[in-house]
Amino acid sequence: MYESANKGTADYHFHQQTREGLLRAAELDPANARYLTAAGIVEQREGGGSTGWLSRAQAASPSDESIARELGLAHELAGNTSEAERHLLAAAALSRKHDPAWALANFYFRAGRTEDFWKWARETLVMAPIEPSLVFDLCWQVSPDGPDIARRVLPERRTVRLAFAQYLVSRKDPAGAAEVVRPVAMQIATHPAEEQRAAVLTDHLAVAYQTEAAYLLWKSLRNPAYERFGGFQWHGQYARQAGTALRVELDGGQAESAILLRKLIPVRSGQLLTLRWTAEMNLRSPAGPLRQSGVRWRLTRWSPKQEPLAESELIPATGSNGGQLTAVSAFDGGVAAVLEYQRLRGNMRAEGEVVIRSPVFEAGP
Repeated sequence: MYESANKGTADYHFHQQTREGLLRAAELDPANARYLTAAGIVEQREGGGSTGWLSRAQAASPSDESIARELGLAHELAGNTSEAERHLLAAAALSRKHDPAWALANFYFRAGRTEDFWKWARETLVMAPIEPSLVFDLCWQVSPDGPDIARRVLPERRTVRLAFAQYLVSRKDPAGAAEVVRPVAMQIATHPAEEQRAAVLTDHLAVAYQTEAAYLLWKSLRNPAYERFGGFQWHGQYARQAGTALRVELDGGQAESAILLRKLIPVRSGQLLTLRWTAEMNLRSPAGPLRQSGVRWRLTRWSPKQEPLAESELIPATGSNGGQLTAVSAFDGGVAAVLEYQRLRGNMRAEGEVVIRSPVFEAGP
Protein backbone atom coordinates (compact mmCIF):
# COMPACT_ATOMS: atom_id res chain seq x y z
CA MET A 1 0.00 0.00 0.00
CA TYR A 2 2.82 2.39 1.01
CA GLU A 3 4.75 1.56 -2.18
CA SER A 4 1.65 2.13 -4.30
CA ALA A 5 1.10 5.53 -2.65
CA ASN A 6 4.72 6.45 -3.30
CA LYS A 7 4.38 5.58 -6.96
CA GLY A 8 1.24 7.67 -7.25
CA THR A 9 2.92 10.63 -5.56
CA ALA A 10 6.00 10.19 -7.77
CA ASP A 11 3.82 10.24 -10.86
CA TYR A 12 2.15 13.42 -9.65
CA HIS A 13 5.51 15.14 -9.14
CA PHE A 14 6.83 13.90 -12.49
CA HIS A 15 3.94 15.44 -14.40
CA GLN A 16 4.60 18.85 -12.82
CA GLN A 17 7.62 18.98 -15.18
CA THR A 18 9.59 21.24 -12.83
CA ARG A 19 13.13 20.59 -11.66
CA GLU A 20 11.95 20.01 -8.10
CA GLY A 21 9.12 17.77 -9.24
CA LEU A 22 11.33 15.61 -11.48
CA LEU A 23 13.98 15.16 -8.78
CA ARG A 24 11.31 14.32 -6.20
CA ALA A 25 9.73 11.74 -8.53
CA ALA A 26 13.11 10.01 -8.96
CA GLU A 27 13.63 9.94 -5.17
CA LEU A 28 10.18 8.47 -4.51
CA ASP A 29 10.45 5.79 -7.22
CA PRO A 30 14.20 5.05 -7.57
CA ALA A 31 13.66 2.01 -9.82
CA ASN A 32 11.80 3.99 -12.49
CA ALA A 33 14.22 4.55 -15.36
CA ARG A 34 11.97 7.21 -16.93
CA TYR A 35 12.01 9.35 -13.77
CA LEU A 36 15.75 8.88 -13.27
CA THR A 37 16.50 9.85 -16.87
CA ALA A 38 14.34 12.97 -16.61
CA ALA A 39 16.08 13.93 -13.37
CA GLY A 40 19.48 13.54 -15.05
CA ILE A 41 18.46 15.63 -18.07
CA VAL A 42 17.02 18.46 -15.97
CA GLU A 43 20.11 18.52 -13.76
CA GLN A 44 22.33 18.72 -16.84
CA ARG A 45 20.19 21.54 -18.24
CA GLU A 46 20.56 23.43 -14.96
CA GLY A 47 24.33 23.00 -15.01
CA GLY A 48 24.51 20.22 -12.42
CA GLY A 49 25.90 16.70 -12.64
CA SER A 50 23.75 14.20 -14.47
CA THR A 51 25.89 11.10 -14.82
CA GLY A 52 24.84 9.73 -11.41
CA TRP A 53 21.14 9.91 -12.22
CA LEU A 54 21.65 8.49 -15.70
CA SER A 55 23.86 5.63 -14.43
CA ARG A 56 21.07 4.64 -12.07
CA ALA A 57 18.57 4.87 -14.95
CA GLN A 58 20.77 2.60 -17.06
CA ALA A 59 21.00 0.06 -14.23
CA ALA A 60 17.19 0.11 -14.01
CA SER A 61 16.77 -0.36 -17.78
CA PRO A 62 19.99 -1.71 -19.32
CA SER A 63 18.42 -2.44 -22.74
CA ASP A 64 17.22 1.13 -23.36
CA GLU A 65 19.51 2.70 -25.98
CA SER A 66 18.19 6.21 -25.33
CA ILE A 67 19.45 6.08 -21.73
CA ALA A 68 22.87 4.78 -22.82
CA ARG A 69 22.99 7.58 -25.39
CA GLU A 70 22.08 10.27 -22.86
CA LEU A 71 24.69 8.88 -20.45
CA GLY A 72 27.33 9.02 -23.18
CA LEU A 73 26.51 12.64 -23.99
CA ALA A 74 26.56 13.51 -20.28
CA HIS A 75 30.05 12.02 -19.93
CA GLU A 76 31.21 13.98 -22.99
CA LEU A 77 29.88 17.19 -21.46
CA ALA A 78 31.74 16.37 -18.27
CA GLY A 79 34.97 15.86 -20.25
CA ASN A 80 35.08 12.06 -19.88
CA THR A 81 35.53 11.27 -23.59
CA SER A 82 36.48 7.62 -23.19
CA GLU A 83 33.39 6.93 -21.07
CA ALA A 84 31.31 8.95 -23.50
CA GLU A 85 32.50 6.83 -26.43
CA ARG A 86 31.91 3.60 -24.52
CA HIS A 87 28.29 4.45 -23.72
CA LEU A 88 27.53 5.82 -27.18
CA LEU A 89 28.88 2.64 -28.78
CA ALA A 90 26.79 0.61 -26.33
CA ALA A 91 23.70 2.57 -27.44
CA ALA A 92 24.46 1.79 -31.08
CA ALA A 93 24.84 -1.90 -30.21
CA LEU A 94 21.42 -1.88 -28.56
CA SER A 95 19.59 -0.33 -31.51
CA ARG A 96 19.98 -0.20 -35.29
CA LYS A 97 17.87 2.95 -35.45
CA HIS A 98 18.98 6.35 -36.65
CA ASP A 99 19.49 8.20 -33.34
CA PRO A 100 22.46 6.32 -31.79
CA ALA A 101 24.38 6.31 -35.08
CA TRP A 102 23.76 10.03 -35.50
CA ALA A 103 24.91 10.67 -31.91
CA LEU A 104 28.18 8.84 -32.66
CA ALA A 105 28.69 10.75 -35.90
CA ASN A 106 28.31 14.02 -34.01
CA PHE A 107 30.59 12.82 -31.20
CA TYR A 108 33.40 11.89 -33.58
CA PHE A 109 32.90 15.15 -35.52
CA ARG A 110 33.36 17.16 -32.33
CA ALA A 111 36.38 15.04 -31.40
CA GLY A 112 38.00 15.57 -34.80
CA ARG A 113 38.19 11.82 -35.46
CA THR A 114 37.48 11.99 -39.18
CA GLU A 115 37.56 8.32 -40.17
CA ASP A 116 35.26 7.34 -37.31
CA PHE A 117 32.99 10.23 -38.27
CA TRP A 118 32.70 8.98 -41.88
CA LYS A 119 31.84 5.48 -40.67
CA TRP A 120 28.97 6.62 -38.48
CA ALA A 121 27.72 9.24 -40.91
CA ARG A 122 27.33 6.41 -43.41
CA GLU A 123 25.58 4.24 -40.82
CA THR A 124 23.17 7.11 -40.18
CA LEU A 125 22.34 7.37 -43.88
CA VAL A 126 21.98 3.59 -44.27
CA MET A 127 19.23 3.80 -41.66
CA ALA A 128 17.49 6.34 -43.94
CA PRO A 129 16.55 9.31 -41.77
CA ILE A 130 13.48 11.14 -43.01
CA GLU A 131 15.50 14.26 -43.85
CA PRO A 132 19.22 13.57 -44.23
CA SER A 133 20.29 17.16 -44.98
CA LEU A 134 21.67 17.58 -41.44
CA VAL A 135 24.02 14.67 -42.09
CA PHE A 136 25.09 16.25 -45.39
CA ASP A 137 25.74 19.58 -43.65
CA LEU A 138 28.11 17.90 -41.21
CA CYS A 139 29.84 15.99 -44.00
CA TRP A 140 30.27 19.21 -45.96
CA GLN A 141 32.03 20.81 -42.99
CA VAL A 142 34.51 17.93 -42.98
CA SER A 143 34.97 17.82 -46.77
CA PRO A 144 33.23 20.37 -49.05
CA ASP A 145 33.60 17.99 -51.98
CA GLY A 146 30.52 16.25 -53.36
CA PRO A 147 32.24 13.26 -55.01
CA ASP A 148 34.35 12.67 -51.88
CA ILE A 149 31.28 12.67 -49.64
CA ALA A 150 29.42 10.40 -52.06
CA ARG A 151 32.30 7.90 -52.10
CA ARG A 152 32.62 7.84 -48.32
CA VAL A 153 29.06 7.82 -47.02
CA LEU A 154 26.35 7.36 -49.64
CA PRO A 155 24.56 4.00 -49.67
CA GLU A 156 23.00 2.72 -52.90
CA ARG A 157 19.56 3.76 -51.67
CA ARG A 158 17.73 5.84 -54.22
CA THR A 159 15.99 8.04 -51.64
CA VAL A 160 19.29 9.05 -50.04
CA ARG A 161 21.03 9.62 -53.38
CA LEU A 162 18.18 11.81 -54.60
CA ALA A 163 18.36 13.81 -51.38
CA PHE A 164 22.14 14.28 -51.71
CA ALA A 165 21.82 15.24 -55.37
CA GLN A 166 19.28 17.87 -54.39
CA TYR A 167 21.68 19.03 -51.66
CA LEU A 168 24.48 19.41 -54.22
CA VAL A 169 22.20 21.45 -56.48
CA SER A 170 21.63 23.79 -53.52
CA ARG A 171 25.44 23.98 -53.19
CA LYS A 172 25.70 25.05 -56.86
CA ASP A 173 27.16 21.73 -57.99
CA PRO A 174 24.69 20.34 -60.57
CA ALA A 175 27.42 18.30 -62.28
CA GLY A 176 28.15 16.52 -58.99
CA ALA A 177 24.42 16.00 -58.49
CA ALA A 178 24.15 14.37 -61.91
CA GLU A 179 26.96 11.93 -61.08
CA VAL A 180 25.37 11.03 -57.75
CA VAL A 181 21.93 10.32 -59.18
CA ARG A 182 22.90 8.57 -62.42
CA PRO A 183 23.38 5.03 -60.96
CA VAL A 184 19.86 4.98 -59.48
CA ALA A 185 18.03 7.35 -61.84
CA MET A 186 15.98 4.70 -63.64
CA GLN A 187 14.77 2.92 -60.51
CA ILE A 188 11.06 3.34 -59.82
CA ALA A 189 10.07 5.42 -56.79
CA THR A 190 8.83 3.45 -53.80
CA HIS A 191 6.50 6.19 -52.52
CA PRO A 192 4.99 9.50 -53.74
CA ALA A 193 7.40 11.71 -51.75
CA GLU A 194 10.35 10.06 -53.50
CA GLU A 195 8.77 10.52 -56.92
CA GLN A 196 8.02 14.16 -56.15
CA ARG A 197 11.65 14.71 -55.14
CA ALA A 198 12.78 13.03 -58.39
CA ALA A 199 10.53 15.37 -60.37
CA VAL A 200 11.90 18.48 -58.66
CA LEU A 201 15.45 17.23 -59.21
CA THR A 202 14.69 16.54 -62.89
CA ASP A 203 13.74 20.19 -63.25
CA HIS A 204 16.88 21.42 -61.49
CA LEU A 205 19.24 19.20 -63.49
CA ALA A 206 17.62 20.03 -66.81
CA VAL A 207 17.81 23.79 -66.37
CA ALA A 208 21.43 23.34 -65.23
CA TYR A 209 22.15 21.55 -68.57
CA GLN A 210 22.76 18.11 -67.00
CA THR A 211 20.65 16.59 -69.73
CA GLU A 212 21.42 12.87 -69.53
CA ALA A 213 20.83 12.54 -65.79
CA ALA A 214 17.70 14.69 -66.02
CA TYR A 215 16.36 12.56 -68.87
CA LEU A 216 16.94 9.29 -67.00
CA LEU A 217 15.13 10.66 -63.95
CA TRP A 218 12.29 11.98 -66.11
CA LYS A 219 11.80 8.54 -67.69
CA SER A 220 11.42 6.99 -64.23
CA LEU A 221 8.44 9.18 -63.34
CA ARG A 222 5.15 7.31 -63.35
CA ASN A 223 2.73 9.93 -62.06
CA PRO A 224 2.09 12.66 -64.69
CA ALA A 225 1.24 15.10 -61.89
CA TYR A 226 4.92 15.10 -60.93
CA GLU A 227 6.27 15.78 -64.43
CA ARG A 228 7.29 19.36 -63.71
CA PHE A 229 9.84 19.63 -66.53
CA GLY A 230 8.06 19.32 -69.86
CA GLY A 231 11.20 19.67 -71.92
CA PHE A 232 11.60 16.01 -72.93
CA GLN A 233 8.27 16.12 -74.70
CA TRP A 234 6.91 18.78 -77.04
CA HIS A 235 5.67 21.77 -75.10
CA GLY A 236 5.24 25.51 -75.45
CA GLN A 237 3.55 28.47 -73.83
CA TYR A 238 1.05 28.88 -76.68
CA ALA A 239 0.68 25.19 -77.60
CA ARG A 240 -1.84 22.50 -76.79
CA GLN A 241 -1.97 18.83 -77.70
CA ALA A 242 -4.69 17.76 -80.12
CA GLY A 243 -4.30 14.02 -80.74
CA THR A 244 -0.97 13.56 -82.51
CA ALA A 245 -0.93 17.24 -83.53
CA LEU A 246 0.30 20.29 -81.67
CA ARG A 247 -1.75 23.45 -82.11
CA VAL A 248 -0.10 26.81 -81.52
CA GLU A 249 -2.50 29.73 -81.24
CA LEU A 250 -1.25 33.32 -81.50
CA ASP A 251 -3.45 36.31 -80.67
CA GLY A 252 -0.98 39.08 -81.47
CA GLY A 253 -0.17 39.57 -77.80
CA GLN A 254 2.86 37.27 -77.82
CA ALA A 255 6.38 38.61 -77.38
CA GLU A 256 8.20 39.85 -80.46
CA SER A 257 10.49 36.84 -80.08
CA ALA A 258 8.83 33.71 -78.69
CA ILE A 259 9.42 29.97 -78.44
CA LEU A 260 6.32 28.27 -79.81
CA LEU A 261 7.45 24.66 -79.33
CA ARG A 262 10.49 22.99 -77.84
CA LYS A 263 11.73 19.48 -77.16
CA LEU A 264 15.02 18.46 -75.56
CA ILE A 265 16.87 15.17 -76.06
CA PRO A 266 20.20 13.84 -74.72
CA VAL A 267 22.89 13.25 -77.36
CA ARG A 268 26.34 11.74 -77.77
CA SER A 269 29.15 13.15 -79.84
CA GLY A 270 28.89 11.99 -83.45
CA GLN A 271 25.16 11.24 -83.41
CA LEU A 272 23.02 12.32 -86.35
CA LEU A 273 20.14 14.55 -85.23
CA THR A 274 17.01 14.57 -87.36
CA LEU A 275 13.91 16.74 -87.08
CA ARG A 276 10.92 16.06 -89.36
CA TRP A 277 7.66 17.97 -89.40
CA THR A 278 4.48 18.71 -91.31
CA ALA A 279 2.95 22.14 -90.77
CA GLU A 280 -0.40 23.70 -91.55
CA MET A 281 -0.02 27.47 -91.38
CA ASN A 282 -2.76 30.04 -91.05
CA LEU A 283 -1.10 33.26 -89.89
CA ARG A 284 -2.05 36.81 -90.71
CA SER A 285 -1.61 40.31 -89.32
CA PRO A 286 -4.40 42.63 -88.13
CA ALA A 287 -3.80 44.65 -91.28
CA GLY A 288 -4.16 41.67 -93.63
CA PRO A 289 -1.97 38.91 -95.08
CA LEU A 290 1.59 38.44 -93.82
CA ARG A 291 4.41 38.56 -96.35
CA GLN A 292 6.47 36.27 -94.11
CA SER A 293 5.47 34.29 -91.02
CA GLY A 294 8.57 34.90 -88.90
CA VAL A 295 8.37 31.19 -87.91
CA ARG A 296 11.27 28.79 -88.36
CA TRP A 297 12.81 25.67 -86.80
CA ARG A 298 16.21 25.67 -85.08
CA LEU A 299 18.39 22.98 -83.53
CA THR A 300 20.43 24.44 -80.66
CA ARG A 301 22.88 23.08 -78.17
CA TRP A 302 21.32 22.92 -74.71
CA SER A 303 23.89 25.06 -72.91
CA PRO A 304 24.11 28.56 -71.43
CA LYS A 305 25.07 30.01 -74.82
CA GLN A 306 22.40 28.05 -76.78
CA GLU A 307 24.72 27.70 -79.81
CA PRO A 308 22.77 27.12 -83.05
CA LEU A 309 23.48 23.87 -84.92
CA ALA A 310 21.04 24.21 -87.83
CA GLU A 311 18.00 26.24 -88.85
CA SER A 312 15.27 26.01 -91.46
CA GLU A 313 14.06 28.62 -93.89
CA LEU A 314 11.11 30.72 -92.75
CA ILE A 315 7.93 28.67 -93.02
CA PRO A 316 5.30 30.28 -95.31
CA ALA A 317 2.55 32.09 -93.42
CA THR A 318 -0.25 30.07 -95.00
CA GLY A 319 -0.73 26.61 -96.50
CA SER A 320 0.59 23.13 -95.81
CA ASN A 321 4.24 22.19 -95.98
CA GLY A 322 6.76 19.85 -94.45
CA GLY A 323 10.46 19.61 -94.01
CA GLN A 324 13.48 18.04 -92.41
CA LEU A 325 16.44 19.47 -90.53
CA THR A 326 19.61 17.54 -89.69
CA ALA A 327 22.85 18.13 -87.82
CA VAL A 328 25.66 16.06 -86.35
CA SER A 329 26.41 16.48 -82.67
CA ALA A 330 30.04 17.28 -81.86
CA PHE A 331 29.52 16.94 -78.09
CA ASP A 332 27.90 14.92 -75.32
CA GLY A 333 24.99 16.74 -73.73
CA GLY A 334 21.63 17.95 -74.94
CA VAL A 335 20.08 19.43 -78.07
CA ALA A 336 16.79 21.27 -78.28
CA ALA A 337 14.52 21.43 -81.32
CA VAL A 338 12.81 24.81 -81.20
CA LEU A 339 9.99 26.29 -83.26
CA GLU A 340 10.56 30.03 -82.97
CA TYR A 341 8.54 33.11 -83.84
CA GLN A 342 10.27 36.41 -84.53
CA ARG A 343 8.36 39.51 -85.60
CA LEU A 344 10.04 40.70 -88.75
CA ARG A 345 10.78 44.33 -89.43
CA GLY A 346 7.87 46.02 -91.20
CA ASN A 347 5.37 43.38 -90.05
CA MET A 348 2.78 43.57 -87.31
CA ARG A 349 2.69 40.69 -84.84
CA ALA A 350 1.19 37.55 -86.28
CA GLU A 351 -2.23 36.20 -85.36
CA GLY A 352 -3.76 32.84 -86.16
CA GLU A 353 -2.82 29.17 -85.83
CA VAL A 354 0.10 26.88 -86.54
CA VAL A 355 -0.60 23.13 -86.52
CA ILE A 356 2.39 20.78 -86.37
CA ARG A 357 1.43 17.18 -87.10
CA SER A 358 3.38 14.22 -85.64
CA PRO A 359 6.74 15.98 -85.28
CA VAL A 360 9.74 13.67 -84.86
CA PHE A 361 13.02 14.72 -83.25
CA GLU A 362 15.55 11.95 -82.67
CA ALA A 363 19.23 11.16 -82.36
CA GLY A 364 20.50 8.33 -84.53
CA PRO A 365 23.35 5.92 -83.91
